[in-house]
Amino acid sequence: MYFPNAFRKSFLPASTTLATTGTTAALTPGQIGFFDAKTYQVVTAQAAPFILAEGSRFASDKIGPVHGGYQESKKSKVINPKYVSRVIKVESQAPQTQKVQVSISKVEADKTYRLRVDLKGSPALRFLNHQLYRTLDAYTGCGEAGALVDPTTVAILWAKQLTEYPLLKDFVAVTVYDHNENEVTDLEDYAVDATINANDTAVLEIETAYLETKFGSCTFTPTDKYELEPLVIYTSFVDETGDPCAVSGISSQETRAAIQASGVGETVLRDLILDGRYLQNAYPDSSRVDSLRMREIEADPALATVNKDGLYDQVLILHNVPRFNNPSSTFDNDQYLIVVHVPAGTSTSTITNFIVNSCAAAGNAVTLETV
Repeated sequence: MYFPNAFRKSFLPASTTLATTGTTAALTPGQIGFFDAKTYQVVTAQAAPFILAEGSRFASDKIGPVHGGYQESKKSKVINPKYVSRVIKVESQAPQTQKVQVSISKVEADKTYRLRVDLKGSPALRFLNHQLYRTLDAYTGCGEAGALVDPTTVAILWAKQLTEYPLLKDFVAVTVYDHNENEVTDLEDYAVDATINANDTAVLEIETAYLETKFGSCTFTPTDKYELEPLVIYTSFVDETGDPCAVSGISSQETRAAIQASGVGETVLRDLILDGRYLQNAYPDSSRVDSLRMREIEADPALATVNKDGLYDQVLILHNVPRFNNPSSTFDNDQYLIVVHVPAGTSTSTITNFIVNSCAAAGNAVTLETV
């Protein structure tokens, strides 16, 4: 059976400057380096197998009279440069809210124009247990049938409903531009223009404005989480009879796409916790007092160095470890993924150059990929 996933291990170095002398035992807290797989002496790029190691941040080697070995350096599996398949630099991505502009023209008197706004995404679902939507009505007022009226009035009526409706007002920010492209700062006292032609266009700009609410220190219970998925706006238009095909002069376009954040500190924190659990370092995920106390007692100092509101780039090293002796008599190998987290913008050339040059020395034409 082919198992496509890789066993992973995360590193959070204090710096990307590599150790140049000594063995793994000489590593300072958070310092990283590449070491020979047999002697544990620091090495430069080589064709022979090596390991990546990071100095322990624990101040004491023991917790109580029994649990020990906490000051042992963190080590990767043995990396044979012949079996490295990919080296990837993943750059973090800051979140970005979506913007949609609704263009309004050819607005006639004595008509009702309807704008339906749908807000879809995890923030809305967690708030309401369903997607968030609302149909907004804008009546243009009495007047001669077919006579054109200021389209800004429709934009203002829609904007006021978006900012006043309790379920919508905290999820969107709106801006109105009149038919002269000037921003309308006072929605209550706008001076209507009586001289309008068919080309005059007002704009209603809608931006998702959702900002998650979270506690500074997560309790790691199902009700305590961090949000990554952005809200997405969908707009549609109908006339008084509900016919979308009968509406003319109104259109919408996305002017800025929503982007989901990646490489956030909260994710890095959970990767390190997961790695610790593979090492049998428990991290109780309960809000019970005894669990919180055990977290405080067993706390990995590396977790406290994570900036939960920051962004982190990653260096991924994917390599294979062959099984030369397999009970099934079938040649097989395991995939391992080494993940090195560094603050966004940090140069990682010392790490990637070492891997690429070692692969080249071993006759493996692996190149650095950047995504």
